[in-house]
Amino acid sequence: MYHVYILKCNDETLYVGSTNDVDKRLYQHNNLKSGAHYTKIRRPVLLLYKEEYTTLKESRAREAEIKRYTRKEKLELTDKKSIIKDMNTETKISHENDPLYGKTLKSIVEFLYAKYGWVELGKMIKIKSFNDNPSIESSLKFLRKTDWARKEVEELYIASSRH
Repeated sequence: MYHVYILKCNDETLYVGSTNDVDKRLYQHNNLKSGAHYTKIRRPVLLLYKEEYTTLKESRAREAEIKRYTRKEKLELTDKKSIIKDMNTETKISHENDPLYGKTLKSIVEFLYAKYGWVELGKMIKIKSFNDNPSIESSLKFLRKTDWARKEVEELYIASSRH
């Protein structure tokens, strides 16, 4: 199954897209680098509306059609078919329980540096950017390219921010 969906961005603009997995795509829009650039800089986004299609061709054609709608027409469409009622509430609740929600990688590294310093961080997470001529910028550059190291930093942040 394929879906066409409408998102409401943090700045009140609307985004129209299509996917074969709405939940996964909504997560990407809100959390990952692979979300569309338009939504990456307008987070968080909320799912307002979706339609289901059997083929990719149908969903892409409908996506193109809705993208030509005015804002008013898009909002009227979401009002006519209130397919999504509690989805946004569920999304907000899941964000409330996510200690990383709303945190930038930079703010996480700065927090850990302030709490532990480079020497201690280098002992806890063995990466070059924490041990050899460390800096916030070199750490960010490395962590943005290295998933396993970023995950370790995020896990340390979660554990450290609870205390």
